[in-house]
Amino acid sequence: MRHVLAMIWAGGAADSLLALSRVRSKASVPFGGQYRLIDFTLSNCANSGIYNVAVLTQYLPESLKAHLGIGKPWDLDRRDGGVRLLEPYYGATEPHWYEGDGDALSRNLDVIDDKRFDVVVVTAGDRVYKMDFRPLLDFHASSRAGVTVAVREMPPAEAARCGAVRLGRGLSVTTLDDEPEEGKAAYGSVDVCVFDRPYLVKILRAMARRGGTGLRADVIAPAVAEGAVAAYVVDDYWARIDTVDDYYAVTFECLADGEPACSFDDPRWPIYTKLPDDPPVKLGPHAAVENSIVADGSIINGRVENSVLFRRTYVEEGAEVRDSVLMDGVRVAGGAAVDRAILDKLVLVSPDAYVGADVGEGRPNEDFPAQLRRGVTLVGKRTTIPPGFVVGRNCLIDVGAEPASWTRFADQRMPNGTSAGIVD
Repeated sequence: MRHVLAMIWAGGAADSLLALSRVRSKASVPFGGQYRLIDFTLSNCANSGIYNVAVLTQYLPESLKAHLGIGKPWDLDRRDGGVRLLEPYYGATEPHWYEGDGDALSRNLDVIDDKRFDVVVVTAGDRVYKMDFRPLLDFHASSRAGVTVAVREMPPAEAARCGAVRLGRGLSVTTLDDEPEEGKAAYGSVDVCVFDRPYLVKILRAMARRGGTGLRADVIAPAVAEGAVAAYVVDDYWARIDTVDDYYAVTFECLADGEPACSFDDPRWPIYTKLPDDPPVKLGPHAAVENSIVADGSIINGRVENSVLFRRTYVEEGAEVRDSVLMDGVRVAGGAAVDRAILDKLVLVSPDAYVGADVGEGRPNEDFPAQLRRGVTLVGKRTTIPPGFVVGRNCLIDVGAEPASWTRFADQRMPNGTSAGIVD
C-alpha cells in the first residue's frame, strides 16, 4: 500500500452536536467508552495497510492534535510514511481558512501531487464504521474509472442527507440525486472516495479556477458529468452522527448485548486508540453494574445499568446511573441519579440531584428541537449540577453553565425541553 495516500477530512465544525462539539472538533468527540470518532477511520487505514495518512484539521484542533500525537497507536509513527496534520495557514498571496472539504484538498495539492502515489483515498474522520479499503482499491483499479465512491443502500431520506447517487450500468454513477424518490431503492455516499491521483489533481485545479470549495458539488459532480465515476456498494454497518440523538442511538447500537451493530472487540479488526495509564476499575462493596462498559480508572460504589462510563468516572454509594453516557472524570454523588443522559467530561452531579427526570409536559428541546427530541439530556463539560436540583428530559445544559443559569427555574426543577447556559 505504499502507492496509496489517505486524506482524512477532520476540520469541520458540528454545531448540531451542541455542547459535545463546543470545545472540540467533531472528529475528536469521545465515543464508546475510550475512543474518539476519528479512531475508526484511522484504524481502517491501519488494518488495510495504508500508512501514508494526512489529516486535514481546522476547527478547534487542539484535542485532536493531542490525541493523534505522532500516530503511534495506529502504527503511523514511521520514517517512511506515517501521519501528518494539515492545518490552514496564512500565506503572502491567499490568506484564508479552508472554505470546505474540496478547498482543503486544493490547498494541499503539494501533498497530493506526489508521484509516489497512484491513488488517493479521501474520507471523513467522524463516521462510525469498519471497512477494509483493499477490496475497494481493487475494485477501483478494475473499474478503470477516475473516481470510485463507496455507497450503501439506505432509506431515501437518509440517502438524501448523506448524498444520494443514481447508478447506471456496470455500477457507474449517472447522477447526484439530491431528492431520491420515496419507495424506491436509494444509494447514499458513505464518505469514502478513491481517486486516481493525476485525475484528482486535474479536477482540483479546475475547481480552484472556478472558485469551487466543496467535494461533492465541485469535485464529484464534474467527474460524474464526465462519466468518470464508479460506485462500490457496501452493506456493512456505517453511521453518520449529525445530532445528539444520533450520538446516543449509535452508541447503544454499537454496544448492544448479543450482536452489536459494530463490534469493538473483534481481534481481526481492532479499533486502535491512544490509551493513558490508568489503574484498573474498582468496584466497592455496594456496587452493582449490569450490562455496562466501564473504562479504566473508574470507581463504582453505586448502581450502574446499561450505561457507558469513560475513564476515571466515580459513582458514589447511593447514586444510580441508567441508560447513560458518562465521559472522563464525571462524578455522581451519593443520592443522585442520572437517567438517559450524556454527561461530558468533568461534570459533577451533586448529592440528591437528578438528571433526566420526567419534569412536566413532554416536548423536544425549546432551542434545538431537531437535535434533542428523543428524551436524551445533554450536560456540557465542567458543569456542576447543584444539590437537589432536578433536570428534565430533552434538556441542554451548555458548557460550564454558571450558577446564575439555575435561578430562573422555580423549585430547583428544570422542565422537559428547556436549556441553561446557552452560548451564542
